[in-house]
Amino acid sequence: MGVNRVAFVPGESLIVSASVDNPGLASTVDFYFGALLPDGDTALLFTDLAFTTALGRLSSPATLQPIVAGVDLSSPFVFDQPAFFTYQWQGGEPAGSYTLFLAAVKSGALFDNSIDPGDIVALSVATVTFTP
Repeated sequence: MGVNRVAFVPGESLIVSASVDNPGLASTVDFYFGALLPDGDTALLFTDLAFTTALGRLSSPATLQPIVAGVDLSSPFVFDQPAFFTYQWQGGEPAGSYTLFLAAVKSGALFDNSIDPGDIVALSVATVTFTP
């Protein structure tokens, strides 16, 4: 995952690129895409490929919702989108650092409300800062 820049002000656009290169793994995963907000606990998650949003808490992993669930990784595939997601900052968003993330997590692993060793198959993060 990558971003077009790391600092933003109102009116500027964040462009997120996403790439997955799966060699074919014996695993089924849920993909999570979202942003950890400046408070360090609230997560804004995208729950489908139309980028519908939901809020969750990092301190309560069972509240986190995947963008795609139950993806079988046994067949190799490549996903590469240079402009996967775009967002224009409006000015009313909280100031501070946002940690964007794209994670592949073993399917259903967060239902127990904890993130255990081995739950996360792959994780990519990028931090951006917003100043109103």
